[in-house]
Amino acid sequence: MFKVSDEMRLWATRLAEEVASWPNVTSRPMFGMIAFYRAKTVFAALPVTRTFPTRNSIVFKFNRDTAETRKAREALAVSEEDITPAISWLDLAYRSAASPSRRRR
Repeated sequence: MFKVSDEMRLWATRLAEEVASWPNVTSRPMFGMIAFYRAKTVFAALPVTRTFPTRNSIVFKFNRDTAETRKAREALAVSEEDITPAISWLDLAYRSAASPSRRRR
């Protein structure tokens, strides 16, 4: 795991404030990051002190590959001036966490 850059720490703070305001979202610390859950399903992690695979990474979890997630991957572009694409990715992961077709274990 890598130490988080100062710029990423600022971004992650702004993103965490947004995500924490969404319905049914809880969070808890995890390995130098803050993990976000929708109900009991983790859907993202934002860096606090550590991250991977790079110093400027955030983590998303998609429960299944869909046309929407494939299209989002093709359009991935995050600007240092605009966190809107990151919020869109977080929203997609959030919605995926509530997917009724998700397998229960």
